[in-house]
Amino acid sequence: MTLSVVRSPSQAFLGEQTRFLVGRLCRPFGSRVLVIADPAVAQSAAFGDIVAALKDSDLVIELFTEIRPELPVADLVAAVQVAEAFGPSALVGVGGGSAIDLAKLVAAMTTHGGALEDYYGESRLPGPSVPVIAVPTTAGTGTECSPVAVVTDPELGAKVGVSSTHLIPRVAVCDPVLTLTCPRAVTVHSGLDALSHAVESFTARPRADGEWDPVTDVFIGKNDVTDDHAITALGLLAGNLAQAVESPDDIAVRDRVMRGSFHAGVAFSHAGNGLAHALQYPVGSDTGTSHGLGVALLLPYCLADARDALSDEFVRMSVAVGIEPDPAGKAFLRWYDDLLTVLDMPRSLAEIGVEPADLPGLARRASTGTRLLRNHRRPTDEPSLVRVLERAWEGDHG
Repeated sequence: MTLSVVRSPSQAFLGEQTRFLVGRLCRPFGSRVLVIADPAVAQSAAFGDIVAALKDSDLVIELFTEIRPELPVADLVAAVQVAEAFGPSALVGVGGGSAIDLAKLVAAMTTHGGALEDYYGESRLPGPSVPVIAVPTTAGTGTECSPVAVVTDPELGAKVGVSSTHLIPRVAVCDPVLTLTCPRAVTVHSGLDALSHAVESFTARPRADGEWDPVTDVFIGKNDVTDDHAITALGLLAGNLAQAVESPDDIAVRDRVMRGSFHAGVAFSHAGNGLAHALQYPVGSDTGTSHGLGVALLLPYCLADARDALSDEFVRMSVAVGIEPDPAGKAFLRWYDDLLTVLDMPRSLAEIGVEPADLPGLARRASTGTRLLRNHRRPTDEPSLVRVLERAWEGDHG
């Protein structure tokens, strides 16, 4: 019997109007709430609804909105100083991945102290932190239910992750109204990021008995429960992402995409992501392209590389997106190509400025992503990674 593990927020509220619950959800934790929000989000009417809900619950609030893209460490230092002076009983993170990741890390740092680099890597936080209520404004990152937070460390010249089950937010509030102000590109890229989370977690390598510790390990490979979440996510995203882009004010469609993102977040929070994410980190750094664009572009080449080991997965994914099952994966990859075409996405590394001479260096840098690479079901030595990148540069996954 396969052992399955479920770790997620203790409560999750999904649907229109759930933003009005944030005040009541914070109240049991105490009376002082630090709200961390993207600066653009803080100007929106929906964010005003959240602030009003907090005030209606007689909470003392402090706002922190000095957040830059890609979350540099300096922003975390500034936010921790505010938190230490204010003494919050709970934190509310409102925004995309950077805002919610910042809330998660501020909670951890104000609880446990030390230097951030003490917690780089996996399972290095000693215990729970101040409660975090995560309120996403995009449908894609899944950080509202994930055990990961990512920062950009200028001393290392790279993005660095902190992974711990203690980083999972206590409460997730997913109100699709908060996604209505997303620009088209954000809707597309974040939605494809969520779809990649679903596919990568579903096609991840399962762990053998004795290969992982169910208590201490954060990422434990795919299992029956993660598969259920991943397939549910794939169906919701496949059926609604393009429509959300075409009809951005359709709140019902936005709601289904947000639910898909949540399910994908639960799936990858256990199974982990894979090769497309490992390759995207150096590609995104060098090209300045968004995370969602990079993983979406690279995903089909990674799937094609492992197609001989994924026949069962290709059948179930084909059924989930509503096409004829094909164990060889060709039908699924054609469906995915068609989706990228509808969404006006680039299809090759050449289109985003990568040169052939860059490929060995990209492979070398991606080869350090051991946690991600171990989920790929084919060799991940540098020559193998170069071959995947060559196909992605040519735009031909075969």
